Order: sequence, then structure tokens, then C-alpha cells
Amino acid sequence: MRDNEVGAEDEIEQLDDRDINHQSGNGIVSCGRHHFASLCYTLNNDNDQDSSSSMTLAKELMNKYACRGSSSSKQQEDSTNLTVGIWGYNERNENEKHGIERTMSAFAKNNFGIVNSLHSAIGEGVYPCAALLNHSCYPNCILRYKLGKGMNDSESGSSEGQQKYHPPILQIVACRDILAGEELCHSYVDLALTTPERQTRVYDTHGFKCECERCTKDGCLINLPKDRKKWELWPMKNGLQAHEDDKNSAQTSVPMSQVDIEDAITSHHGLSKSQVMQINYQSQVLQQQASQAMVAGDAASEVQCLKQAIELYRPARCSGNGMWFSPFYSHLYTVRCLYLSALLANGQIEEAVSECEHIVSFLAVAFGHVEKHPLLGLQLFTLGDLYSGTNEIVKAKLAYKWARNIMKVSHGESDPMIQALNENIAAK
Repeated sequence: MRDNEVGAEDEIEQLDDRDINHQSGNGIVSCGRHHFASLCYTLNNDNDQDSSSSMTLAKELMNKYACRGSSSSKQQEDSTNLTVGIWGYNERNENEKHGIERTMSAFAKNNFGIVNSLHSAIGEGVYPCAALLNHSCYPNCILRYKLGKGMNDSESGSSEGQQKYHPPILQIVACRDILAGEELCHSYVDLALTTPERQTRVYDTHGFKCECERCTKDGCLINLPKDRKKWELWPMKNGLQAHEDDKNSAQTSVPMSQVDIEDAITSHHGLSKSQVMQINYQSQVLQQQASQAMVAGDAASEVQCLKQAIELYRPARCSGNGMWFSPFYSHLYTVRCLYLSALLANGQIEEAVSECEHIVSFLAVAFGHVEKHPLLGLQLFTLGDLYSGTNEIVKAKLAYKWARNIMKVSHGESDPMIQALNENIAAK
């Protein structure tokens, strides 16, 4: 599938200058990057006439976008009616406040969190074309952003030494093979969450109950060893070996079975519901104590509390009684992330390697249906750096290669992190 790029310039293409800016008293509604910021300013203006005029203009601009390419008056009328339906505002309707509230609510539900290469949010944007994509917990697309600088000379056509700056461009990228006629979907929520957590998050933020294939049907199946005792770290080890140059060195064949991702990240055995709740509660208490210790500058206590929280879920704790948690248990993953951060902050690199391996294993399972997920790529990059820091050069190269395989899709081949990965691999 070809990348679909949606930029701010595209949204105002072919609009006349008189349509782009509108002066109404002290308020200005502008189209493009500052549209919603200026719209909010106008809505806070005490002049009702200004507000009504600005809202009308915004609706007209939206309608112009919807009508582009419509050849007949009937098509234009249908586009206009659709716009009013989405917009929730009609200047003939006396209840303008309801329309305005609905519009701002629609913005909150349809905007996009713009992220950088480290997947940290750096802003929000409105991309009407991308907003047409529906949600699925079993997506066939992921989103990435091309930020304002770094277009090379061959792409921009600029002279040597010049850089071209532009608003963030959203790119819709296929993360798996897509059948002809299949709807394009991406996930609105974190796919590492359990099904109840994802459904709650989607309902709270977007007001609907997710009934996608992963939530309502047979779920998403992944291959794991038939012997559950072999689950620990197997996804990480198997993934690294898959990127070895010498394919003959692959690990001995292990009997496999298909497991639902949901079962893999929520399963436990021999424990009552009240026991599981009690363990999760004790873990949360220890996490809170660790947070308090961090604020107080007590690094040793922070690390110790998080280590104790992890021990609550270790199979060895009660294996004699046949009780265990999956090594991919979602609550355990949450604690491991906190523990890894604490270890890195305190320079405990060898212990950090082990925790990072567990986190990679969890993500390889949780994102087993989205193998090019950016978070898995970034965690593998971290794992490669940790291996390098402990002189495990062969493992470092494999982790970097796996990360590059993912991030060429999730980030794009021109991303600086891909260039860094190429340099790291070449140096090993």
C-alpha cells in the first residue's frame, strides 16, 4: 500500500484568499495550522455576532472542502447536508450553543496527537482525511508523522545547505497485507491494553463500544511454545534468532500452539479472583511507595519497592502449589517498565538488560498482530544499546537489525533513527 500523506497545505488547496482569513470584530478565524486556535479565541469573544459569523465561515470552509470534485448540484447538495450533519451547526438554528459544543467535542474526538521519533507527544493536529479512518484493535494501518525539518535536497529540490520546513505531515502506512476492498483502520488506543481496558478507553474517549474482530470474535492468535514453561523470554530469543545471518543456527524446533493474545497477557492458574485482586492491589501499593521514594530522592528504596512488586508475579513464588501468572501478564509488564526506568536512572545496566528482554517479549506478544508497531521497534533499539553497553556485541547487532526491520515501516526510511541504526549495525 502506498503511503497516504495529508498535509495542512492540502486542506486549503484552491481556496481563495478571501476564504482563508475572515475579520470579524476582534476575532479572526484562519484556515490551516491556526484554525482551531483562532476559532476558540472567537468563541470566547463576548460579541455574539462575531461568534456566529466566525462559526458560519468555518462551516463554509468545511463545506468547500467536502464539495471539491462534485460535478452535479445533487452531489454538492449531498455534501452540504453531510457537512451540516457532522458540523452540528446551522445558522438558521436558534440553538447555536449546542452546535458549537458539538463542534468542539468533534474536534476533541477527531484530532491527532502528533509524536516525534521517540513516540513522545509534541502537539495536536487536525487531519480531516485521516479522521475518516475507523478504529480497530486489529488494525491494518499505523500512523506516523513527517515533521517540519530534514527534507533532503533530492526531496525538496532546494539548493545545497537549505532546509525546507513544513507543518507536520501525517502518513497512513500499511502494517500488514491488505485485501482488495478491505476497510482501512487504525487503533485509537494502546494495543498493549487488555480487551476490557481497551473497550473502556475507546468508550470514554470516543463514545462507542468497540466490536472489532479482536474484541468480539476469536481474537488474535499468535504462536507460542506448547509447553507454557518455555514461554519466558521465548518471543525475544526467537525474534533475535530470526535476524541472524546464518539461518542454520536457528534454535531447535519447539512444539508450538496457537494462543489468543488476550489469554497470553491475562492468564493465570490456580489463583482465585480475590487472590489475583489482592496481588494486583499489593503491586499498586508498592508502585506508589516507589513513586514516593523517587520524589524523595531515595533511589535504593524506589528500586527495592519495584523489585518486590515484580516478585509478586513470579511463578517461583507459588509454583509448588501449581499457581502461576503468565510471564506476559499485563500488570507485570506495567511494573517492569517502571523498574527498567529506575534501573537505568541508577546506572544498574546489567539488571536493566534482563528487564528490557522481558519487556520486548511482552511487546512481541501484545503486538503479535501488528508486527511493525513503533513501540516494539523503540524498545529493541534500547535493548541493542544495553547489549552494547555490556559488550554483548552479537546480541546488540541482532536487536538493532530487528528494530530496523520494524522502524523502516513505523518511522520511515528517512527517519534519523533509521540512520542511527544503520550506523550501529555497520559498526558491529
